[in-house]
Amino acid sequence: MPANAPLIITTSSDDRSVLEKIAKQLIEKKIAACCQISGPVTSIYHWEDEVKTTEEFVCTIKTSTQRFPHVKSAIAELHNYDEPEVLSVEVFGGSPSYIQWILQTTVVR
Repeated sequence: MPANAPLIITTSSDDRSVLEKIAKQLIEKKIAACCQISGPVTSIYHWEDEVKTTEEFVCTIKTSTQRFPHVKSAIAELHNYDEPEVLSVEVFGGSPSYIQWILQTTVVR
């Protein structure tokens, strides 16, 4: 893995305002270049030995591998779930200028 590569992180919540708060903090601190909140979506999952169905919103966070620990920390601090989703996927392609924008925006200074 390169020292600094583009990364997409997702998290979800049943409270859109929680995701908006997380997104604003990430953008204001230049920890993420862009956050998109979509939904509602229907999530069906196992939790505490039961099958649950919840209406949730999804936040897609565009950042860099350098900033992953900061994103993870902000989600843990501000999220309303005991065990929030934090999934990351490294980007292996895309528009070179868009990827450059993500990396320049989130560069550790």
